[in-house]
Amino acid sequence: MRTDNRQPEVFRSPQLWPVGRAFKPSPVVIVLERPTPSTAVIDCSDSTSCCYRHQTWRTVRARTHGVCAISGQPITRGDLIYVPAKRSDVRNGQAMILSSIVECETPS
Repeated sequence: MRTDNRQPEVFRSPQLWPVGRAFKPSPVVIVLERPTPSTAVIDCSDSTSCCYRHQTWRTVRARTHGVCAISGQPITRGDLIYVPAKRSDVRNGQAMILSSIVECETPS
């Protein structure tokens, strides 16, 4: 848990995510804390499809190509990334965040 009074910063990917034939704004992602070196607690919300508060994400190696949910940077197979710990139960289960971005955005 955070012991200081500073508010976490909000990060929005600079791109639009494709949805069918339309595009929607990217989600708002907030890195709240890092309980262990391989996990992060994140708030992730999308105005049209989901809102997850205090969602645990874990590190894995990317199995497919994708796009970082915070930075919009490309993710290639084998990159170290964070994914939701419970991927099958949630709408953002396929989302990925580059590990280097989480480490930079972790509140101190």
